[in-house]
Amino acid sequence: MRYFRFYGRIKSQADEHDADTLSSIRRNAAGLAGIAGERIWVELKKILKGKYADHLVKIMSECGVTQHIGLPEHGDDAKLTQLYSRSEDYDITEAAVLSAYLRTTQEVEVLHKRLKMSKLEYTTMLYVIENRSSYRKGNSEYYKHLIVDSSSERTQCHKRCIQLAAYMNDRTVYDSLRTWDIPTLPFSAKVFIELGIPKGKKLSLGVGIVKQKWKDSNFTATSEELADYARQVVQSGQLS
Repeated sequence: MRYFRFYGRIKSQADEHDADTLSSIRRNAAGLAGIAGERIWVELKKILKGKYADHLVKIMSECGVTQHIGLPEHGDDAKLTQLYSRSEDYDITEAAVLSAYLRTTQEVEVLHKRLKMSKLEYTTMLYVIENRSSYRKGNSEYYKHLIVDSSSERTQCHKRCIQLAAYMNDRTVYDSLRTWDIPTLPFSAKVFIELGIPKGKKLSLGVGIVKQKWKDSNFTATSEELADYARQVVQSGQLS
């Protein structure tokens, strides 16, 4: 692994490999199976952040290295090259970069089992692969709403959405999310309770309606405005 990591530091061209060195790597690649996944992940991340990363991953595959470190024997070289060519334009993580080499979430599961990535790295890979085919380019509002609606770990969701935007080469969404602080809904369910709405489904429905009003205002509606809107919701019979 260190050969590939240091290659980008000492070579001026991507393909200046010594044939005997590569032959030796092929003969000994199976030995990587006995190396701890955490150590391999440290080395692999350095490779992905260095020069010629896409080319080096391809050579690793040709040398039989990838199958012993949790990666597929033959990943998506073309997609990795495409992403790597623009990776310097964004603050993109190694996990997001490597997602380009993987085709399915099953491959992510295999990789995570071998490398024991952090929770954020693992979930970022899954998120990118699950959402890249249905990505909403240029739609910052959609992703902000998605983040706000996350039931938990909104900060982690925010980070995953930023990485997805970087992966998809969407400067509009990327810049918008990077400079955006996750807002907090300025409304309490107590407003509905004081208006006679009991705890339960009706209360949850009411809060959801008010939250949607807040999102539609681009998160600018004040607590007073939302309280007034809650009264209108109750008076209109929407919670009856």
